[in-house]
Amino acid sequence: MKHFVVALTLLIALTTFAQSPEYTGKCEITFHVVNYYGKPLDYTVKHVVPRRRTSPELASHFVRLHGTNLDPGDYEYELVPSGPHLDTLRGMLFLQRPNTWVTRTVWDEAGDFAYSEIPGAIRPYRASKEPTWVRAVSVYDGNGPESKVLDDGTFMLPVVYGKFILLVCRGNEVLYNQIYEFPLNRQKIPLNIRLQSN
Repeated sequence: MKHFVVALTLLIALTTFAQSPEYTGKCEITFHVVNYYGKPLDYTVKHVVPRRRTSPELASHFVRLHGTNLDPGDYEYELVPSGPHLDTLRGMLFLQRPNTWVTRTVWDEAGDFAYSEIPGAIRPYRASKEPTWVRAVSVYDGNGPESKVLDDGTFMLPVVYGKFILLVCRGNEVLYNQIYEFPLNRQKIPLNIRLQSN
């Protein structure tokens, strides 16, 4: 009897899920464009079109970066900056709920502020058979560089400027995590990571 009740409950759940109607109302979307410090940047919507060739341009549905009265479905978009050193942003999105929020991260300086190597050291550090990695993950878009830690606990991390979550990982274990702000300059300020002793 117990197995029958479980099977019946699962069948009802699957039937309910299969019969759940897709969202058919109108959608709103807000784009949020920031630099790697989280500062909002001045962008506007240039193109928004459904991914059907005969579909009309829908940029008129937007005021700045907020769009309303859009049908559910797949769209291609293009966002243009007001400044001379900012990149045009293009992408695709899928609208299937009343409100959608999309964050895009871009450089807001000239290209010579690209990646540079930053020296670092982990203390105390004990080498292991499993490799240890330092990862810097942007708090705004989830991207970022990583570097393998040498047996003496040192590493060279390619970084960009902005706010990152700094992680030290070994296997499936996270040994360290901390929000770190990399300054906008070319100085090689060392990263000194102190692990808690067990």
